[in-house]
Amino acid sequence: MKITTPQDIINAVSNGLLRLSHSSLARGYESRRGQGSVAPYEGRFGSGYIHRQPNMTSTQYVHVTYYIADASNA
Repeated sequence: MKITTPQDIINAVSNGLLRLSHSSLARGYESRRGQGSVAPYEGRFGSGYIHRQPNMTSTQYVHVTYYIADASNA
């Protein structure tokens, strides 16, 4: 399954393929037009996808939500 949009992440979570790990703030900019961007992630918390969303109170930080592949479905 190729995940390229926030809606794809929602579908993968509802199907049990991904789980929400955590959210954080990161330095960077994401346009307030639209729903953010999705990128593959492999790192400290496992492998999955991140969803970068605009921060409406700052132009220097973005909200990053980590979705990790469920190991039981691998």
